[in-house]
Formats: sequence, C-alpha cells, structure tokens
Amino acid sequence: DVDGVYQPPPGEPGSQRIPTISEKFLQQHPALRGQDHPKGSPREDGGEGSPSPAKVRDMFSGKSSAGRGGMQAKVAAALHAADGVGSSCEVDVIIMTGSSRVLDAFQGQDVGTYVPKRSVREAAVAEADGDWSSTEALAQGCRTASRALATKPVAVRRAVLEALARKLETEKERIFDANRADLKVAEDTGLDGPLHKRLKLTDAKLDNLVKGIRAIAAQDDPI
Repeated sequence: DVDGVYQPPPGEPGSQRIPTISEKFLQQHPALRGQDHPKGSPREDGGEGSPSPAKVRDMFSGKSSAGRGGMQAKVAAALHAADGVGSSCEVDVIIMTGSSRVLDAFQGQDVGTYVPKRSVREAAVAEADGDWSSTEALAQGCRTASRALATKPVAVRRAVLEALARKLETEKERIFDANRADLKVAEDTGLDGPLHKRLKLTDAKLDNLVKGIRAIAAQDDPI
C-alpha cells in the first residue's frame, strides 16, 4: 500500500518518492545492501559511519500493511533479484503498489521506484564518469547507452528516438558549423576527394538521417 520508496517516510514533511535506485544512491546508503557505510565518511543525513538499522528504517519508510519487513526489506529483495544473487540472470524490478498500474510501468510511465539490474546501474556510472574527448570514448559511451536503452519499454525507446530526431532539427546550424570545421581540417591535411565529398554534410543528408530515425521509431519494436 506504499507506491514506491520514499525518503523520509510518506506523511512526513518533505517526503518524496525516489523514482530510481541508482548505484550512486546505493553508495550513499550501503545499509540498504546490508553493508556498512565507510567509517568516517559523511552520510546524506549528516552523520558518519553506518546508521543503525532503526535509523535506516526511519530514513525511508515504516512497515507496509500489505507486506512484511517494511520498505528496507523490499529494497533488499529487489536488489537481490536485480543483482542476480544466486542466479545467472539479473532482472529489472519496480517497487509499486498492487497490480493495477503494472501496464503503466511497461508503457514507460513514471510509477513506483525502479530498481535497474546491476549491469544497467554500472553502465550508468560508467557513462557519467566517461571522457567524451575522443572518438573511441564516444563509441564506448554509445555502446553502453544502447545496452541500457534495450532494457526500456517500447514507448521509452520510441520517445528517445523522436527526441534525437528533434535535436538534429533544432541544432541544425551548430551541426553544419561543426561540419564546416571538419571540412577545413580535411582540406588542410589533404584528404582525398571522394572522402572529402563523403564528409560534407548537406541539407538533404541531414533530412534523410532525421527521416530514417523516425522510420525506426515508427516500427512495432524499435531498436
């Protein structure tokens, strides 16, 4: 009967639902994994070291009348499944109330508290810490993002593709400015004619790219 993880508990001043349990969030609250907080390091609640079990319960929520062990136990169970403990299979988990909004969750709506599987959480950390100064780093970032995106509902994947298409349209002039800079470098370094022609971006090429992305988004199961 609690529609997700809250901090502080529902009904208390300033209570807010936590939409996603990220790796950073777990690092800030290791007690949710049954781990000790690094001694001497600051906690989000202003203390140091590991909070007591009672403090952890107070930080998130009390017991749900529809289950056992309170929200801390539910988060622990969700992490057990998301991390593939005792199994070779990791699964995404959503902590939510009842079954009436399960379809909403599959359609990508913001319901409950989403606990991504371990590989997705770790990919998000790698992306956040990434160095985008090289082509190799960009390619690795794209690969990481594609794995995370593949786990999302169809509606989310379609929305991401549409957002990308709109971005290409709204940032058109900046894209052409960057392309002109690339062409200047190509000329200065003596790039072969055919490669120079392939490098040059035109309105028609950009329009075709946008149309192609939208065509993928329109598929029954894009990406």
